[in-house]
Amino acid sequence: MIGLSAVFAKAVEKNLDDILKNAIIYLNAFVNHTKLESQGKWYPQALEFGRRKEDPADEFVLLLTLDNDIYGFWYVKHKAFQSERISPVAFEREQR
Repeated sequence: MIGLSAVFAKAVEKNLDDILKNAIIYLNAFVNHTKLESQGKWYPQALEFGRRKEDPADEFVLLLTLDNDIYGFWYVKHKAFQSERISPVAFEREQR
């Protein structure tokens, strides 16, 4: 399983620019920037693989922050599909 995860992590690294772009498009479809008094500038913070023991080896989370949203983080879950396409499939916001 570790070998598969390492291969997947390398694929994510290779496509990181596209993954970030697609995550932002995905979030912007749901987030009301006016309500948050935001200009819509997203800042990548981290990639997390295997956050929980039960997390599948073909998923990861991209953690982002949003300008003027000082209270939390935005998580975008990504999944690899058989076509070797990596796509966002869910998001959540954690308030601190």
